Amino acid sequence: MNKNAVISIIVFSALLALVFSLGKLLAEREYHQALLTQAYTELPSQQVEIAIHHTSDFDSTITVVDTNNLPFNLKALGTFLVTAYCPCQQCCGDYALNRPIVNNRPIVYTASYAIAHEGVTIATDPSLIPHDTTVYIEGIGFRIAQDTGSAVKGKMIDIYYENHDEAKAHGVQELRVYTLTP
Repeated sequence: MNKNAVISIIVFSALLALVFSLGKLLAEREYHQALLTQAYTELPSQQVEIAIHHTSDFDSTITVVDTNNLPFNLKALGTFLVTAYCPCQQCCGDYALNRPIVNNRPIVYTASYAIAHEGVTIATDPSLIPHDTTVYIEGIGFRIAQDTGSAVKGKMIDIYYENHDEAKAHGVQELRVYTLTP
């Protein structure tokens, strides 16, 4: 083989590997989005809050029934410090720079490769609440652990909002947190 043929084969192999890697990355992103959509549509009704407020046994697993009479279990994780964040640079630092914009809104990719959505996404310490875990935050509702944060350590949760003023208005709260269990 001559030198040009060898170079062509090497370049072709490198391009093929790059295309394969990009295809795999896009497939993983689509998979994570499908998981998010499935998890979001399968979240129990927000109206279970009333049932939880009437339970006094905080240190156990409780069974509640949503508005469709579907039972599910919630395991108490304890009281957490709950804060909020948005996609701005003040909240996210350098991660806010150069985000893709769709319909005049930044696309926020989380640490779990999902796209952040208000009403769904929270940042947690994954050693305590792993990614893709569905939790119930008393007074807030169901959310999915999809992100992490440099300041989110231990019993702390950061709730994602689209708007900085809403995130700021959320403030800092101490709230009871439960995990959805089988």
